[in-house]
Amino acid sequence: MHVCRSWRTIVQQSPEFWTNIQARSCTSIAYIKGALEYSATRLLTLRVDITGPLYGDPPHDADALLTLLRGHMHRVKYITVIVGLTSATEENTRQLLLKRLPALRTFYLVRAGKTMPRHSAPRLFTWAGGHTTISSLRLHHTSLIWTTMSRFASLTVLVIRDLAVEFSPTWADYRLLFQTAGLLKKLCI
Repeated sequence: MHVCRSWRTIVQQSPEFWTNIQARSCTSIAYIKGALEYSATRLLTLRVDITGPLYGDPPHDADALLTLLRGHMHRVKYITVIVGLTSATEENTRQLLLKRLPALRTFYLVRAGKTMPRHSAPRLFTWAGGHTTISSLRLHHTSLIWTTMSRFASLTVLVIRDLAVEFSPTWADYRLLFQTAGLLKKLCI
């Protein structure tokens, strides 16, 4: 019992153990709150899954999670967002990303289904114009590369050094990538 208390004290006083946070439907709000407190001022790796029942009924659970995360978004260095299927989850994601993210280096957008509206990705990326520090953008689905790259093609201040696309591209996708290649220093397909 004494060993357990000592170990807990050591872990709670070591911010580096609390910088990787997974906010999912099965993760308690109390745990996320504790992890955010214990991580002190360290940069965070955040994985937000907004496809689970946490974002359904009751809706106050989603509000509590988003409110909790918003106060710490300035510390996020790597973020993965798993996008759900409804406009409500899309709006929750957009609200989460409206804050300025000065430490952000990697944004990974995963689409959790095939029925998400085609225009969701550009709306999720409307915040990107103010985030000139992004060095890595990861996309998970072919429709996301089309809509997102066309969005970034109009930006002059954003330079993406590393683009990873996790799908089987067609010739049309390659053509789009080559058209926007001026933005890229490294391309991973």
